Amino acid sequence: SGGETAVSINGYNGTSSAPVGNLRFSNNRITGFLYYAVESYAVDQYSGANNYYGHNVIDSGYNGGGYTGFLSYYESGAVYEDNTVIAKTYNAFEIEYPNYYSQSNQYKFINNYCSNYWEGSSLYLSDPCGNVLFAHNTLDVRSVSGYYAVQVYISSDNNTGVEIMDNLFLSNYCCQPTVYIYTAGTTTFPGPITMMDGNVYSNS
Repeated sequence: SGGETAVSINGYNGTSSAPVGNLRFSNNRITGFLYYAVESYAVDQYSGANNYYGHNVIDSGYNGGGYTGFLSYYESGAVYEDNTVIAKTYNAFEIEYPNYYSQSNQYKFINNYCSNYWEGSSLYLSDPCGNVLFAHNTLDVRSVSGYYAVQVYISSDNNTGVEIMDNLFLSNYCCQPTVYIYTAGTTTFPGPITMMDGNVYSNS
């Protein structure tokens, strides 16, 4: 509870013979954060890989709000499962460059829930790098009008194997899409996304 960042998990100094990672961060309640509730950062394929984040609840930030619930930065093989973010945040989940250093293990974002967010998007996803699964999540931004449930930014055509399946995306603004996917430079849609199937998009 409290602090600019409540929990910071940074992977350093791993090697091929002595990797750093395989952390299990589960069944925690996080409150009172100012900026990030949980920040996870990896510097290479041997540091901060294959971490598990499950059954955590982020229910309130400092003075009524915070910036981001979960920040995942350059993590490989991470699993985010059954987490709940009901604190007011700018991005409930911010995932940047998943599986950047290695695609050997699937990066999984499954069965997570968020609501009551402040502004921005419930999930901001930047440059997924292959073998990434987003499935069975409920991302609800109906608490405020005018924002996306999900934003996906893609700047490379060189990756593949990103699947977005069986999610529930909820928003309530007539003039913006529930899910917004945008590309940069010469990148063309769908980029690394190989499957979008079984999702429900509700904008009402």
